[in-house]
Order: sequence, then C-alpha cells, then structure tokens
Amino acid sequence: MSGYVRYANLFEDRCENEEMFETKGSVSTLLKMQDIFLNSSGGLIFLIGQPGSGKTFLLHQIKNRLKHTHTVYLFETPYLTPEDLVGNISKEKIFNPYEAKEKIINLADKHQIILLIDEAQMLDESMLEFIRMLSDSKKLWVVLAMHEKEGKEILQIPHFKSRAPKVLELGYVTKEEASSYIMKKVDGSDFCRNFFSSKNLYDIHKYAKGNFRMIKQICRTILLIVAKAKKIGKPGYNRLNKCIVMMAAIDLGIISE
Repeated sequence: MSGYVRYANLFEDRCENEEMFETKGSVSTLLKMQDIFLNSSGGLIFLIGQPGSGKTFLLHQIKNRLKHTHTVYLFETPYLTPEDLVGNISKEKIFNPYEAKEKIINLADKHQIILLIDEAQMLDESMLEFIRMLSDSKKLWVVLAMHEKEGKEILQIPHFKSRAPKVLELGYVTKEEASSYIMKKVDGSDFCRNFFSSKNLYDIHKYAKGNFRMIKQICRTILLIVAKAKKIGKPGYNRLNKCIVMMAAIDLGIISE
C-alpha cells in the first residue's frame, strides 16, 4: 500500500473510536450536553445540523464520555418501534407500547439512562409520540439527532412545540478549523505535510462549504487520485494544486466538468 493510500484511509468517514477533532461548535455543543445530563433530571434534546455536520460523530463522543456516569444507548438506525427499543435495552420481549414505556421508565428509576437516536428525522409519527411520552416522564434523557430542515419542522408539531425541548445546533467548520484538522491528520508524514499548501486547504474548505464530512471526502479523494497517478508514473503530482482539488470535487459530484 502506498503512503498516499495509507493517508487517504485516515480520512475515511468513521465515528466510533475516532479521536474527536475539536471545533468551536462541536466543543461548545458537547459541553452543553454534558452540563445538561449532569445537572438536570431528564427530558428531550434535539441535536440538529446539516448532513455531514458531525452529529453522528458527536453522539459517539457523548457515549464514550458518559459511559462511566450514565447508562447510554446509541441507536444509529432509526427504524425502531417501542418494542425494539425495550428489546435493545433490557433484552426482554415486550408486545405493546404501553408496556414498553413502563419498562423503560422503571429501568430509568434504577439507572441514569440516556437514549441517543441518530437520523431521527426518519422515525415515524407513532415512534415520535412514544419518545415524547418517555421524555415527559423526566426520568431519562432522549437525544434526537436529525437534519436541520426536518428537525425544525418536527419542532413545530404542537405536542413538541408546547413542551419547548432543548435544541442544540451544529454549524459549519471554519477555514482555519478545516486546515487544522487536515494537517493534524497527516502529522508525522513529511510528504503529506509538504503536499498541502494554505491555498489548497482553503480551496478544499470552499468546495466542501464548511461541511465536516465533505472535507474528509475531498481529502481522501485527492490522495487516492495522487496515488493512482504516481502508480502509473504520471508527472506533476508531487504537490497539490488547484487542478487536483477540482478533480476531486468533480469525482465527488460537487461540481461538474
């Protein structure tokens, strides 16, 4: 495996066990959540942001940071029923939503439970209502991570709007944060560190529009393009240039040829 491929793999979109890259927005949101969980009894939190803004990554960080003080469950596939939820928590078979709600609330009397549900915009109406009833008990915390547009629409539903749930929003990565993230990823590699220039880093941020996931995808694609060019002996790929960044953006469908 070439050095470029090895470093390209560092930019794979992984969440679990990946060290947190601290942007101003992600740190602020994480600290707010920790404060809520440690100083309040229970309720509902909406974590909203554009696709690729780092919501899933943040949920994994919450789970890892609070695993010694709380009982944290992370659900990454939102195709859930109340019975599924209980089955994952207690390993018991429950056959109706009322029984499921009572079981979870009883467990929350014994443990400090946090339920983290990713891609929650895909939950159906009956499951959203079930989660609302759970959070109304104030015995546990439920975090619904979802896309910004759908999240704001759900917040307008009367039985959510009237309860004023806590809303935390993840924004975009700044140019400086994107540059710092990329250089931290390739730290220890002279050829990769010398490969990126400040102008290239800003171009990557521009094409990604500050989207954390897209920044990683562009970097990975760039390094794979260079690895392929090097393998066939193509000249002009010793340093990154605007043309290579554009090639990556075209490959990813960000821009057209």
